[in-house]
Amino acid sequence: MKVGILTFHNAHNYGAILQSYALLHILKSLKFEASIINYRVKSIDEYYNLWKKPNIYLRGLKKSPFHFIYRIFKTIIEIPFKYLRRRKFISFQKSYLELASIADNIIWDAIVCGSDQIWNPRHTKGLRKEYFGYFPKSPQNISYAASIGEHDFFDEKEQIEFKNLLNNLDIISVREIKTKLICQKLTGRDVKLVLDPVFLLSKKEWDLLEIKPKISDRYILIYDLNKDPLIMERAIHLSKKNKLRIIEIEVSDFSPSKWKKIYSAGPLEFIGWIKNAEFIFTSSYHGTIFSILYNKNFYSSDIARINDLLNQIGLSSRILSDFNKEILPINNAEYELVNNLINRRIDESKSFLINSLKMNKN
Repeated sequence: MKVGILTFHNAHNYGAILQSYALLHILKSLKFEASIINYRVKSIDEYYNLWKKPNIYLRGLKKSPFHFIYRIFKTIIEIPFKYLRRRKFISFQKSYLELASIADNIIWDAIVCGSDQIWNPRHTKGLRKEYFGYFPKSPQNISYAASIGEHDFFDEKEQIEFKNLLNNLDIISVREIKTKLICQKLTGRDVKLVLDPVFLLSKKEWDLLEIKPKISDRYILIYDLNKDPLIMERAIHLSKKNKLRIIEIEVSDFSPSKWKKIYSAGPLEFIGWIKNAEFIFTSSYHGTIFSILYNKNFYSSDIARINDLLNQIGLSSRILSDFNKEILPINNAEYELVNNLINRRIDESKSFLINSLKMNKN
């Protein structure tokens, strides 16, 4: 059975590319003939370009000549690091993602839309019908762990558009309760809540990809996409208290730092940095997932989609706030309960994929 996947495989983002790999890998392990359809959203490609559009630099010129010069200088400083990081992502895509060209006009038995924020119009500059299975044509279209992210469909026209697009899907599954409730309200249909594909692969399977960090020190890992001040505050406090080194995976801020920053980590190194950390602070959804998968001591920023995940699996105590100033480890008994719950959810999520796709055979 030929299954095509439509997702954010081209984003040079650790979570996006690793969830793409995970869904492809799990479908193949379930004996489906799966490939990722090489559909690319222009806005995502542009976001990860080494050079930004000219209007980005011109905005600085409108403020002052200093801002213009600063933007140009900043870009020149960043390019070597971004170029190396970009090469690692492209290498991962070529080595681990089986891509199918749109030009090949493959006749698919089913299309799987997801995972990730493929239904967040802020990321895709408007809703993309392709992420609802509108192309290429197939007998069956399903979504797996799709997400609207932080977006709220308050606008009536947008609600109607979203509803009409959802109706092209034979079966709908999402990863967040918020997305589930909105989809159910708009369509009046049952919507299944499933786990992100990253969870569906075992630690041993992720270990096969890991590049271990060349560091002997025990360290706290920071992976903070939102520059959450609480992350910096708590990480510094824990570092001083437990004499742990701070390592930060950085993707946007190339300014000098008091601790070591990793600017050019690829997807395989990302796994290694998380696996070998003593403690993790993150504002990333998939940074949180990998922390849980490796049973790490961690805290995550107070972000809706992360809160949703942590509430689902009983780890709401890991949400950073002004009220939980004491940094506490997660005890083994707590993780045992979490792991048991996740394992049940993994079985349910795999069963959903198998049953949904095999419905087409009947």
